[in-house]
Order: sequence, then C-alpha cells, then structure tokens
Amino acid sequence: MRQAINFDVGNILTLAHLANGGCFDIIFCRNLLIYFDKLTQEQALTELCAVLSDHGRLFLGHAETTEVVLKRFESVGTPGSFVFAKRSRVEEMTEARGLPLDLAQAYRLSVNKVVVKSLKNSRRTNLSTSRKITPRANSLTTQSMLHHVEELANRGDLQEAARQCALFTEHDKADTHILYLCGVVNEALGNQQMAQELYKKSLNLDATNYQALVHLAANLEAQGKRDEAQRLRDRAQHLADKGTA
Repeated sequence: MRQAINFDVGNILTLAHLANGGCFDIIFCRNLLIYFDKLTQEQALTELCAVLSDHGRLFLGHAETTEVVLKRFESVGTPGSFVFAKRSRVEEMTEARGLPLDLAQAYRLSVNKVVVKSLKNSRRTNLSTSRKITPRANSLTTQSMLHHVEELANRGDLQEAARQCALFTEHDKADTHILYLCGVVNEALGNQQMAQELYKKSLNLDATNYQALVHLAANLEAQGKRDEAQRLRDRAQHLADKGTA
C-alpha cells in the first residue's frame, strides 16, 4: 500500500506545489477547518479549490458546512456523507438530474451554526476517541450532549449518535439545538421522516432556528410539498436578511 502512495509533507495554505501543476480528483480534509479562524479557513479553501479538479470531490467533517465553505462548494446531496463539489459542477449535476436548483442549494447536511457556536468554548479533552462513551441520557447537560453527539458523528458513528439522540429526547424534549442536531443525524442515516419530525419539534421551540428551517424545507420539497417548503425558505431568507440567521 505504501508503495502505491506518494507521501509528502506540506502546508494546507500552500498546496500548489503538492499538486505539481495538476489537480486532485479526491481530497480528504475532515475536521481540520474547524480549528481555523474565518480568514484562515478562506485561505485554506482557496487552496483546496485551486487543486481540486472540476469533477473532483472534497470530503469534510459534518461540522464544517459553513457559509465560508459554501461560497465555493456545494453538497452533492449524497445522504449520509459530507461530500462537496465546486459550485459550477453541482449546478451541472442538478440540471442533469432534473432537480430544481433551489432544492440542491437548500440540501445541506450541516450542523446548526448555533450548535457550533454553543460548542466552541467547550473543551474536547473530556471525550476520548479511544473508548466507547455511553453516558446516561438524563445525566448529560445540554452542552455535553451536543458535544457528545457531535463527537460521535465526527467519528462516523452515526448509529450510536442516533441512539444517544433517542435516549436524550426521551428525557428532555425542550432543547431546540439538540432536536435539530438529532434531525441532522437521522437525515444522514436516511431516516427522512424522523428527521422531519425532529426539525418540526426544534422549530416549535425556536421559530428562528435558521438551519432547521432550511433542512425542513429541503426535506418537504423532496416529498413534493413545494408550497410548504417555499414558505419555510421565505422565513429563512427573512432571518438572513435581518442578520439573525
């Protein structure tokens, strides 16, 4: 295996020399961008965009679908994955599939910006990736639950993340962020109906949950409920225009 791979050391902010004038068809960059500030993220994404081929795929972590990423890339819409293509390429794929472009733009498997914000001051040292963590749902605080489920999803353990979500929501149904995050996990697993119910519950608690609005709109549009989906997108756009999204 090692003989088939060219190993090299470089800086993500200066990737051009690694490509030797060419481009990569697949780039794995999971859970690196989340440690950068916005400016550094933009610099890194400029480099990634430059060395990714027009038909290439960029693999990111589930918490990295931010507006900075979405300036240049768009989710390819594959359930259970966080795979992105350059924006122009996604539009070509959308037209080829006969899908409405607004649905493709709305279909973003991401973690709520509010969830990410609530976690950014929380240290990750209390979670070990070397052992299975199965805390009692009713012993977890909202903050630690968000942290725990995010960590499971980052490791690709979506089934366990969904199980923890179910345990927690049985005991505490009054947190919009957890309900939204559980919706994202279920959507990634292909449980569209469950995801829809969780997004609705999240919005019942907080009608200004922007990402829940966007995800629920995409979910409903996929079921052919275009009018209802459009109303939700209008609400989301109103929040964005007000700067509260």
